[in-house]
Amino acid sequence: MLVKGGHLLDDSGSDGFNQAVDICYSTKSDEFVEISGPRIVTKNTHGTGCTLSAAIASCLALGDDPIQAMKKAKRYITEALRNSISIGVRGTLNHLIQIK
Repeated sequence: MLVKGGHLLDDSGSDGFNQAVDICYSTKSDEFVEISGPRIVTKNTHGTGCTLSAAIASCLALGDDPIQAMKKAKRYITEALRNSISIGVRGTLNHLIQIK
């Protein structure tokens, strides 16, 4: 199970941190795992949750274990946000971004 931390902001629009931290529970190791990445400040966030779940599912289908899949998906989302596209009121991720 993954709990996203990207929306943890106070009333000023800032959480005081420069990291977006997600929490995952690993049934394999019976522990909680933090998956963090740089917080990308952008209004172009439309579709982040759906894209994250699709990226995790894709990594799992390619044979990654769940924690590895979530870490890869987090990197993908971070880069898709960093290279987001301003379209309309609330822009979108750049789904064509490639990660290494």
